[in-house]
Amino acid sequence: MKYKPIKYFFYDILEATAILRKTVEIKYYFNDSVFSSQPKIKNIYSREGEGVMELDTRIIIRLDQIVSVDNYLLKEFC
Repeated sequence: MKYKPIKYFFYDILEATAILRKTVEIKYYFNDSVFSSQPKIKNIYSREGEGVMELDTRIIIRLDQIVSVDNYLLKEFC
C-alpha cells in the first residue's frame, strides 16, 4: 500500500504526546485488523520516505496506519 502523508495538525498531536512522554491509547491497522495498545511514543521519524513512530514497546507503526491516538481520530484530520 502506498504511503499517504498525514496532516500536520495530527502530526503535532503525536509530537506533543511524545515530548510529554504521555501514555496514551493508540489504535492502528496491521494486516487488515485494528490493534490497540497503551504505550508511550518513543520517536517519530521518516524511514524510506514514510513517516513512522516507534513506541516504547519497540513496535514501529507507519503514521498513515494510525486509527486514533488519545481519542483523536486520524480520519478527522484528513
